[in-house]
Amino acid sequence: MKKKIFIVLLFIVTFCCFYFTNSFSFKDKVLSQVKKYEYYSASNDIPLIKIRIKQDKFDKLLYQRDTLIKRGNIPWVVSETSSKFKVKAKVECEGDKSKGSVKIAGHYWDHWKRDPFSLKVKTKLPINGSVIFNLLNSETRGHMTDWFAHKLEREIGLYGLKSEYVIVDLNGEENLYLFEGLYDRNFLCQNKLFDAIFVMEYTYDSADSQVVKFPNEDSPIKLREKFSVLYDRLINEKMDPEKLIDFEKMAKFYALGELYQSTHQYYHFNLRYIYNNKTGKIEPVGREYWIADKGEGRSLFINSHLLDKTLEFGRIPALLFKNKKFINLYYQEIKRISDSTFLNEFVSKYKNDFEEGKALIWNDFPWLDEPINLKILYGNQVWLENQMSNLK
Repeated sequence: MKKKIFIVLLFIVTFCCFYFTNSFSFKDKVLSQVKKYEYYSASNDIPLIKIRIKQDKFDKLLYQRDTLIKRGNIPWVVSETSSKFKVKAKVECEGDKSKGSVKIAGHYWDHWKRDPFSLKVKTKLPINGSVIFNLLNSETRGHMTDWFAHKLEREIGLYGLKSEYVIVDLNGEENLYLFEGLYDRNFLCQNKLFDAIFVMEYTYDSADSQVVKFPNEDSPIKLREKFSVLYDRLINEKMDPEKLIDFEKMAKFYALGELYQSTHQYYHFNLRYIYNNKTGKIEPVGREYWIADKGEGRSLFINSHLLDKTLEFGRIPALLFKNKKFINLYYQEIKRISDSTFLNEFVSKYKNDFEEGKALIWNDFPWLDEPINLKILYGNQVWLENQMSNLK
């Protein structure tokens, strides 16, 4: 018995000597093995999506990706002469199977120059809860930056897109991707919005007329026609904005953006609204948040929106930020989000998710310390608190 105890103690002492003296990089090797175990353990707990594309079609997709990389970081403006090559595919996830199509996602080379490159998938039947979704290189969304924003959206009473890590088996090669569910009928049904449609503004189509679009071809025509009439009355100032716009939810949406100091989700070509026929109002659904550290260049969005002469953010926000009632609600939500307890509560709530995300992205990004820069978020929160104090 004593001999066994002696052997165990000798092993522990020897291990500690090697570990703490870093002999022969022993410490690094042990840590690497631990991280590998954590990665494989975490990857077994997330969805696996299998995609099969005929090899000749897949080769064409790769050729287009390679051609885009050679062009450099030039925006990919899709036109009739420069369209995204779409290939047929068979998609499967946890027993659900569907035929569909796959193409390269994104309009900048941050999506296609990285390995794995980002994909956009459309299926006939739901896969992982969506029929339209992106499979994104984790780095394009700041890893868990956008993921956390969607969690916060839901926590404050907004509708957030589905965002989660998945393993994708693409023609036999497995990679980690960030799954981003998009604006489809499944999203509306999952959120019990059975009498609703997605709406977007797109002011680049015409400088003189008001343009509203409906991104889903299968959305009810009667609802489209009804909203078009309401929208026309709204932007021609023939109705009170509060009758068509959910002021409280829009205020929360902009306050959350202030915390991130992110603008991308506010541009009219990115922002989507849900027109809920039951309530008779529209509310926002954001995507593509990033965390910005603007330092002395920080500014509340009310300033940029009031100066938005080219309608980069759309006509709806232009009306909102001229409305005193909305502005008061907007300031009220900023005060709530800038309170120190706000971030602390949700950072604590999602601590285990951050740890799992860190374990997952280690395989592709071993140099990354954390999956989200919370230090900047906390810095923005303090800045917002000071801004609200100065308004008193």
